[in-house]
Amino acid sequence: MVFRWGRILFTFFLYVSSGMVLSGEYEMESPPLDLTAKVECKNGCELELELKNISENSLEFYRGLLTRDSIVLVVMKGNSYSGALDELSVSDNPSPGVITINPGDKYVRRIDLQRIYPTLKSDLGGSDLILFWSSEIKTVGSKSRGFRFGGYIVIPRTNGVEPMGSDSNTATLRKKSI
Repeated sequence: MVFRWGRILFTFFLYVSSGMVLSGEYEMESPPLDLTAKVECKNGCELELELKNISENSLEFYRGLLTRDSIVLVVMKGNSYSGALDELSVSDNPSPGVITINPGDKYVRRIDLQRIYPTLKSDLGGSDLILFWSSEIKTVGSKSRGFRFGGYIVIPRTNGVEPMGSDSNTATLRKKSI
């Protein structure tokens, strides 16, 4: 059994830091954005990230927004003794440029989890999986640190019956703006 302490410690840090920020120890301005995440498993599993501009102004972002290169992902098995899934180094290589999101509009990005975690399908047959995610979002030209969003999503196991079955298996969001 191989332990990946780095991922386990990162996950613990993400959990603790999320709780500290949300408990009121830090004062931060509210982000002009709302970020929701969900995992949908049909023939594979996709992480869908939806960014909504809730400000009164148009916001500009670089095309690398919410790509695999700009988001931290860790998938853990739901058993307390199992550890993290092995991942492949995958890059999205977005084209250069800027994305404008007008007030009230949404920007959706999908990340193919099966491409990053090749054993995801078989691991889902044995236990629930927990996807931890975190991303810092900055507007073009911003001199500030940006806004960090993060959370976790529980992906229910398939019980070995038609892994990734024909029906949609959508996991619910647990998000935190930190």
